[in-house]
Amino acid sequence: MVTDIVGTGVHQYPFLHARAFSVVAKFSSLISKGICEQYLCNAAHAIASDVPPPVKVGACRALAELLPESNQSSMPNNIMGILSSLVDLLRQASDETLHLVLETLQSAIKSGGEQSTSIEPVISPIILDVWAQHIADPFISIDAVEVLEAIKNAPGCLEPLVSRILPTIGTILSKSKIQPDGLVAGSLDLLTMILKNAPAAVVKAVFDTCFTSTIQIVLESDDHGEMQNATECLAAFISGGRQELLVWGGEQGSTLKMLLSAASS
Repeated sequence: MVTDIVGTGVHQYPFLHARAFSVVAKFSSLISKGICEQYLCNAAHAIASDVPPPVKVGACRALAELLPESNQSSMPNNIMGILSSLVDLLRQASDETLHLVLETLQSAIKSGGEQSTSIEPVISPIILDVWAQHIADPFISIDAVEVLEAIKNAPGCLEPLVSRILPTIGTILSKSKIQPDGLVAGSLDLLTMILKNAPAAVVKAVFDTCFTSTIQIVLESDDHGEMQNATECLAAFISGGRQELLVWGGEQGSTLKMLLSAASS
């Protein structure tokens, strides 16, 4: 049935094509690999083409489900086009479709491997902008952080991503009392994601920019969300920095004193 639908007009039967994409995505484990690969290619083509919006929604659902299961050897020629098309879709997405596009983008980045490195300068600023604009929406902001985490884990992307994020996050945390609601807590959540499983050099760079401000938030903030996220961020600092963290503060014992003050507050 889904094979026959490919031969019908996408503009004439947009909802039929959209449903076919969704069916293949939902039942991919029961459908032959050949048909799944065919629909994966069709979905990649659909998000880059002038097709009705329902078809693009269905194509995104198919990509989000099929990319993690796809034959990676068949994707190198397609993945950069998929990433570029999804970035274009992200710029046009409504609040109703933003979650789906972000979910699809996350799958594409995870499937991109080393190729994601070349598109990091394009994707990261857009995702950070989406994150900042929707900081009060926990669902969209979490989706954006998960996309940034996928970028972080892509080969060669961690250092440029951290260099991009740190100056802004450092300013937000150092001036935490004048920030819009949710931005400080969200920034701490973003930092915690960066710190997890990061190499010591990255943890040290984040420490130099944000550690003291994080301590101050624990000591001075009366916002429960900020205090909780700051505490989780400090735990990530300790886990990533280990004993070396105690000598990063410069003056002997100053880092330990700050941690003890935060723990007793």
